[in-house]
Amino acid sequence: MNESGPPHRRQTGIRTRVAAATAALLAVLLTAGIILFANLVTNSLGRDLDASLTTQTNVVVDALAAEGPGALVGIDADDANIIQFVGPSGDLVYTSDPNAIGHPLTAVRPPAGTREIEGIRTWWAPWDGRPPLAVQATGFAYAGSTYTLVVATSQDRTLQAVNSMAAGLGVATPILITLGAVLSRGLVTRSLRPIDNIRRRVEAVSASNLSERVGVVPTGDEIEALAHTMNRMLSRLEEAQNSQRQFIADASHELRSPIAALHGALEIAARTGRIDTWTEMAPLLQTETLRLSELVGDLLLLSRIDDHGVGLDVGDVDLDDVALTEAAALQSPGRADGEHRPDAGPNPGRPGKAPPCGPQPRRQRRPSCRRPGVVPGA
Repeated sequence: MNESGPPHRRQTGIRTRVAAATAALLAVLLTAGIILFANLVTNSLGRDLDASLTTQTNVVVDALAAEGPGALVGIDADDANIIQFVGPSGDLVYTSDPNAIGHPLTAVRPPAGTREIEGIRTWWAPWDGRPPLAVQATGFAYAGSTYTLVVATSQDRTLQAVNSMAAGLGVATPILITLGAVLSRGLVTRSLRPIDNIRRRVEAVSASNLSERVGVVPTGDEIEALAHTMNRMLSRLEEAQNSQRQFIADASHELRSPIAALHGALEIAARTGRIDTWTEMAPLLQTETLRLSELVGDLLLLSRIDDHGVGLDVGDVDLDDVALTEAAALQSPGRADGEHRPDAGPNPGRPGKAPPCGPQPRRQRRPSCRRPGVVPGA
């Protein structure tokens, strides 16, 4: 009969679960790290770009203050910068970029002596679709009117550098995730190797070799504690098995005496075939069957004690009465040699007087499987 039960779906091993958890954690951390690092770089480059625009604006403002708008023609703008001078009505007075003629780069018109900046990237996102132009507008008073000086620069190269860096880190991320998962699986496998050894050792232990023990490696951790726990469990099982075997041997020995007496008495009575013999044997048969009943009751009581436990009343036992009772039982017909002595009555030592039938006082009852001196309490 197969007692293994219905097949169960194989669960994912702890090594695989740890490797998967490590991979997921690394994916989240690396992705967050790439985004955070790209934003930090973008913010730093944005501050540098703001400083560069401010420097260029100061140079132009100083030239305008000294020479007026005509000084714009002699100013060399950086390759990445565009300079525009917008009139009070919003018309484009000057531009360093011929492609932007007639189109101011910003609609911002700050008051004279103030500046406004727009378009500088301070954070990064791969889906950012804003135009890559950073503009600084400065109000400039000239001839009683307020003009706007616009200095602009493109952030294409900055954004390309950040995007390339993020893409490179993104390509390296799967490699790092795979490496982390493999390393974590290897570490878990190495950590679980002592547990596998304990499992195989315990699995090899059976009822015939309960004396075997698990090897203990002095690591000072939970693995060593588990090995000690398994050894203590095996010791308890071995002790329980030895107790069970001893109990069976004791019970068999106790049952053998009344069964042998009954067998001898029945054999004698059957051999003689006389009614008187059956009459003489009746008290012995009754006594031995009563003893068998007591033994069976004691066995059932011990079984209940093992299952549920009972309170025990400890009392004194008169060993003289026990010895005399056993001696009288051994002298009964059918107990000594298996032969019936015609001159012996049913109760040797007391010719013609049969032992009393039925329950006897506890002090005269024959011992059973109970331990000497221990009487189970009610």
